[in-house]
Amino acid sequence: MPTTRGDSDLELVQAVKDGTIGEDVIDRRVDELLDVVLSVTKSIAPQKDRPFDADAHHALARKAAGASIVLLKNEGSLLPLEKGTRVAVIGEFAQSARYQGAGSSVVNATKVDNTMDIIGDYPLNVVGFAPGYPRSGKGDPAMQARAVELAKQADVVLLYIGLDEISESEGLDRPHMRLPQSQTSLLQAVSAVNPNIVAVMSAGSAVEMPWLDQCRAVIHGYLCGQAGAGAMLQAILGEINPSGKPAESYPIQYEDVPSAPYFPAKQRNAEYREGPFVGYRYYETAKIPVLFPFGFGLSYTTFVYSGLTVSESEVVFTLTNTGTADGAEAANIKLWSGLRQRTSASPERYPWREPGQRTPTTPENWRTTTAAQSKRFPTGSLNFCWAAPSPTGAGAAPSP
Repeated sequence: MPTTRGDSDLELVQAVKDGTIGEDVIDRRVDELLDVVLSVTKSIAPQKDRPFDADAHHALARKAAGASIVLLKNEGSLLPLEKGTRVAVIGEFAQSARYQGAGSSVVNATKVDNTMDIIGDYPLNVVGFAPGYPRSGKGDPAMQARAVELAKQADVVLLYIGLDEISESEGLDRPHMRLPQSQTSLLQAVSAVNPNIVAVMSAGSAVEMPWLDQCRAVIHGYLCGQAGAGAMLQAILGEINPSGKPAESYPIQYEDVPSAPYFPAKQRNAEYREGPFVGYRYYETAKIPVLFPFGFGLSYTTFVYSGLTVSESEVVFTLTNTGTADGAEAANIKLWSGLRQRTSASPERYPWREPGQRTPTTPENWRTTTAAQSKRFPTGSLNFCWAAPSPTGAGAAPSP
């Protein structure tokens, strides 16, 4: 976690000196800490050289990454790309993946897939690669110019953009919600010579997207883990159907966020004044429009909800895949009574639906049909938010 830069150390020393805290108390706390350190060390020592199947773990990481990919925009059904499509790959993140967080969230990967290392294994005609921008810092006009020239040679540009490790980390406030200027400038320049841009995003938090109309498609892998690059290429080609849903709302601008007046922090102490009105609860209550609502997510197929019935004990509806591709759908249901709204979440599973397939859906049914209906992802989540109806009635609606 972020350091106190020695402030608490000095305060503790002073407390012992003036008698506020006895030295024996400090000794007991240190002994307790050492007990944990020594016991944990002893328990994990036998596991140090224990063999495991690193390739199987990597395959599982790719499967999890694929199930998490979110399709935010797909104008004219540009995605999935047809085999043999001439693509230019642009963006430093394609060369060195942004696959995990920074600070305490850093883990040691067994191996990391980078797009440019593995793209030759996929049926795309790659005309070239250009980093386009430095990973951090100001933009490079020469790098941008080379990327623009490359974009002219392709039918589609795969533009890898997002937040670098310095832009989001523990121990600091993000100064804004924008992508780095070097990336947005590159996007504007590339879109001027090739309108068929697929923005392939990597970021651990929401960003503003005033550049959205400069892309025909936006597909988001978040921080996708060590095998995410391969999963993303599978989604781009339609080998898997991106079926993820954002767990947060994307505001149009940072000023729309309820905590905007207080962050970045202007003083030593930060005050959390939102109360329960965090995320979609605030936007819905204050009638603030958002770019992408909580639970949004496109697909290569289409789904229809029908037969919705609500009682005090259950919600039942039918989910039908009306498209031409297999796909998964995570349903999000909200029940409310007047102005009194309660929310809770219950992890369940979602079934994979073949085109034309209809399945009556209850929480029990979702759990029991998953194994039989799944084609690629055997598990997922059904977020279930509910409050008991009042005598005046209740309403129910799936999230957008």
